Amino acid sequence: MTRPRSLRPLARWSLLALVVLALTPLSADAYLFGKNKVHYDSFDWQVYHSAHFDLYYYPEEAVLASQTALLAEQAYARLAALLDHRPQG
Repeated sequence: MTRPRSLRPLARWSLLALVVLALTPLSADAYLFGKNKVHYDSFDWQVYHSAHFDLYYYPEEAVLASQTALLAEQAYARLAALLDHRPQG
């Protein structure tokens, strides 16, 4: 018993669609392989320790780090008094 002629083109298109769909994820994986590698850079961080803060900075920004620490401590004192709150830690 043979299939009707109207089903043969449908079967061909279905087979073609299945082949295309089966190969698509493989080509997508091949394209992205190795593209999302994490690149690690080494940083020469310095740490400025104040009473309540640790500031991380580059060595050439040492003056700015000390000024920032001073401003942060002043803001901390003002906000702690205003909010009547002392963070634990």
